[in-house]
Amino acid sequence: MGIGLARLRAMTARLRLRPAVVSSVALLDATAGIEPATSHTALSSLAGALSRNLAAEEERWLAWCVVAFGGGIAIYFSLSAEPSLAFAGTVGLVGLLCTLRAPRDVGTVLRFVCVLLAAGSLGFAAAKLRTHLIDAPMITRDLGPVPLIGRIESVDIKAPNRARIVLAPSKLGDGKIAPPRYVRLTLIGTKAVAVAQPGAVVSALAVLRPPPEPSMPHGYDFARWAYFHGIGAVGFTYGAPKPLEAPPSASFLDRELARVENLRLSMTARITAAIPGPDGSIASALITGERGEIGEEDVQAYRDSGLAHVLSISGVHLALAGLGIFWALRALLALWPRVALTQPIKKWAAAAALLSASFYLAIRGNGLTLGNNPTRCPS
Repeated sequence: MGIGLARLRAMTARLRLRPAVVSSVALLDATAGIEPATSHTALSSLAGALSRNLAAEEERWLAWCVVAFGGGIAIYFSLSAEPSLAFAGTVGLVGLLCTLRAPRDVGTVLRFVCVLLAAGSLGFAAAKLRTHLIDAPMITRDLGPVPLIGRIESVDIKAPNRARIVLAPSKLGDGKIAPPRYVRLTLIGTKAVAVAQPGAVVSALAVLRPPPEPSMPHGYDFARWAYFHGIGAVGFTYGAPKPLEAPPSASFLDRELARVENLRLSMTARITAAIPGPDGSIASALITGERGEIGEEDVQAYRDSGLAHVLSISGVHLALAGLGIFWALRALLALWPRVALTQPIKKWAAAAALLSASFYLAIRGNGLTLGNNPTRCPS
């Protein structure tokens, strides 16, 4: 009992709980080994103190809900069999009912448990719904050479004679096979790379394969990444793709996305021209997300140092860029007292930071050509 109380005291000290909880632990320590009735009273006092502590921290339950929501998603992905949409909907409905109908007179601890169960259930249902919504055809066997027609969504130039594109196919073969939402293709040859322009509708003769499974147990699962990005096949082309003479008109959204992709590629070219060598390649990776021209030695050096994730633009990069714009603009506006004392310069700086971070997010690329890890995506 003494050892258990020592651990309990240490836990309360690390968690920095409220004085009521610490007092209850001290009371439990003082009454240890005296008589069962007194120990039961001390445990009841501790439970009451914990309940009061949870009630006082009720406005912070949302943080625990985020953890429980993520736990529900983790449970979904850990299942050995795919649950039905009806089952996931039932779980989500139960969670929603727990949220709306949780009684407030059953005790703080039980209400807290109900809130966590509700968040976990909603996380489970959200994961299943996301999987259902992005479901698209995926080829299950090797195909090709097979004719393919589609619109180029993104381009990743590896070298002057090698590139990787993502194609949104409109027709595959003789039309009897349902085309995937996206197909990732490798282009070989200077002529083929020159044809690869975002938004162009091309025809090509391609060899397609299913996205590869992990090469070792618990290894990087490219097939899972490809599924959740709508990529149903990978492969390469024979020769250069041929632009269609009379391509179908693209939607407004497709045209705008193509413009953004072309802007990204032109920015990458200007960066590498202004900063030649490895420094320019790394600068392009950090600004436009174009990591194809980074040398293998540099990638290996980043990997050995544990910094390979820095080359992949993430929320940290966006936050740092937005914070830098916010600080710089607010500091500049503060130099004019008449503006700083009469205008909401903090809001102006925040709006500029939001716009700049949104632009950064747009030019970083959609990530379909490389994936989240630049060092482990198969060719």
